[in-house]
Amino acid sequence: MLRASCITHLFNEGINPNSIQRHARHRDFAQTMTYNRPTQQQMKVDIEKVFSKKSDLNDEDRMKVVFDKYVRGEITNTELQALLEMIRPKQLKHRGEFSGYA
Repeated sequence: MLRASCITHLFNEGINPNSIQRHARHRDFAQTMTYNRPTQQQMKVDIEKVFSKKSDLNDEDRMKVVFDKYVRGEITNTELQALLEMIRPKQLKHRGEFSGYA
């Protein structure tokens, strides 16, 4: 039971499967997988990771995520400005007069 718990925990933490196999001293990876017993909660999290869409966020939510990353120091000021420019809807620039027309 302890062996299965340890192997399952390593898988859930995202450890390289080959490392887990070597740690467990199994010759065959299929043998290592027999010890992997994910919980219902872990299976739910894994399925949500696959099927959740990041595009479900609206522009305001995207801007909040980008700004939060900036506050945490994960992106620079230049990157912040570039990302916000990509998110913001493009607006037509106002020109005082038409040029090129007679």
